[in-house]
Amino acid sequence: NKYEVKVYTGDVIGAGTDADVFINIFGEYGDTGERRLENEKDNFEKGAEDKFTLDAPDLGQLMKINVGHNNKGGSPGWFLSKIVIEDIGNKRKYDFPLNRWLALDEDDGKIQRDILVGGAETTAISYVVTVFTGDVRGAGTKSKIYLVMYGARGNKNSGKIFLEGGVFDRGRTDIFHIELAVLLSPLSRVSIGHGNVGVNRGWYCEKIELPDLGRFYKIRAWHDKRNPGSGWHLERVRCAILGVGRTSFQMTLMNTLTKDKYNFNCNRWLDANEDDNEIVREMTAEGPTVRRIMGSKY
Repeated sequence: NKYEVKVYTGDVIGAGTDADVFINIFGEYGDTGERRLENEKDNFEKGAEDKFTLDAPDLGQLMKINVGHNNKGGSPGWFLSKIVIEDIGNKRKYDFPLNRWLALDEDDGKIQRDILVGGAETTAISYVVTVFTGDVRGAGTKSKIYLVMYGARGNKNSGKIFLEGGVFDRGRTDIFHIELAVLLSPLSRVSIGHGNVGVNRGWYCEKIELPDLGRFYKIRAWHDKRNPGSGWHLERVRCAILGVGRTSFQMTLMNTLTKDKYNFNCNRWLDANEDDNEIVREMTAEGPTVRRIMGSKY
C-alpha cells in the first residue's frame, strides 16, 4: 500500500527546522516503523507544504502518528501546523492537526509527539520510566537515550520514544513520564538504546524501572554507534515484578505472587570496536518457569 504524507510547517517566526524529521504511522493492523521524511527538496521551511510517499503494508484504519526530529542542525526547533495522510489503496484521508512546537527551547520542550486522528494529543495512558545509570568509570553519556515498549505478543508498540531532559550522568537516576495514545499493557518486552552522538557517547545502564511488563521472554538493548567512544559493556539485566504495579530491571525477574524468577544474562559489550562489534542485544529470559512455558505446546 502507499501513503501520501503532507506536512505543513507553521507560518510563525523560526518555524522551519534543519533537523531530520521522522514519522511512524499506526493503524489497526500495525505500524510503518520509524521513517525519515526526505526528498530532494529543502523541506520543512516556514509556511511550507512538503509531500512524501511511503510504501507500507495495509495498516487498516489509521489511529495515530508519532512525529519528531533528531534536534540536529543550526536551527532544529520546528513548529508543526498539521500532517495530512492519504491512504491511496483504501481511498481514505486522515488529518493530524497540531499547531505546536517540537523544540527543546519552546513550549514544553518536547521534540517528539503522538497525535491522534483529528488532532488530540494523547494524555490518557501514562507510564513512569526510571533509568539508573551505573556508578562505574565512564558510565554516563551525552547521547540521546530512547526506549521502545511492546504490547502483548509484540503486535503493538510505542514507537521510538526519546527520553528528553535526562542527564544520564554516572550514578544518576532519571525519571520520565511517558504518555501514549494506546494502552500497551501487559507489556511483553522493551528495547533501549542511544543515538551514539556527542561527547562521551558510551553508556553503562544499571537498571530501568517501568510499569508492569506482564510475562517476560526476552528484552533488547542497543545503541547506534555513530561516534567514537560509543561502546557499552552490559553485564546483566535483572527484572523483579513488584506485584501489580511496577517492574524493576535488576538481575532477576520475579513474580512476587508465584515466586517465579526470570534471568536475563548478557555480560557482553554493546560496542562497534569490542566483542563481535554488535550494538544491539536481545536477552532471552531464562529460568524454570520460562522453560516450562516456552517448552509447552500451548
